[in-house]
Amino acid sequence: MAQRLRTSIEMAMSQLQQVLNVVLLLTLPMFGLMVLRGPQDGNGDETPGFWGAKTASVNWCERDYVISFYVAEFANSMTSLCIVMSGIYGIYAHAKAVEFRYIAAFISFIVVGLGSFAFHATLTRSMQLLDELPMVWINSIFIYICRTIEDEPGHVRLSEMIVLICLTLVATLAIIRLDTENQTLAGMRSLRFF
Repeated sequence: MAQRLRTSIEMAMSQLQQVLNVVLLLTLPMFGLMVLRGPQDGNGDETPGFWGAKTASVNWCERDYVISFYVAEFANSMTSLCIVMSGIYGIYAHAKAVEFRYIAAFISFIVVGLGSFAFHATLTRSMQLLDELPMVWINSIFIYICRTIEDEPGHVRLSEMIVLICLTLVATLAIIRLDTENQTLAGMRSLRFF
């Protein structure tokens, strides 16, 4: 029994090392490009692009449409695809070995990565929400996983799940309603709101 556990841990660590190697292979060129260009701020940048007017409430990551007419923030968009790949790999590597709650977490990585890609590529308000809201949702999934990690397989904590869903809905509505102009201002408003 102990030998099987040790072998399983060694295999998991080997797979983790492979994943980290792939992530590094994909992200190091992006980091290199970011170092070469230096710090940038897209705020006030009026460079036109394929997606039209920039309607997002934030634009602080990098200069807009420098590399492509079709992608506003190229480096951020490309690195967001690494998050998608992490989710796809997680599903591929663990689909037959783990419960659905873990697969839901991997699916969430895919949704977060695609939303982040869409936002950084377009800088539109609707895509900004597609970037921000899945991050709230994935946190709810991880909170549930952390709360239930030692439960027996198949055990569902329905009451906790309902509470998390309700809190997630409240957070979602608050972000949609309050985060319209500037994230700092929205944060201050939400403090007064609660």
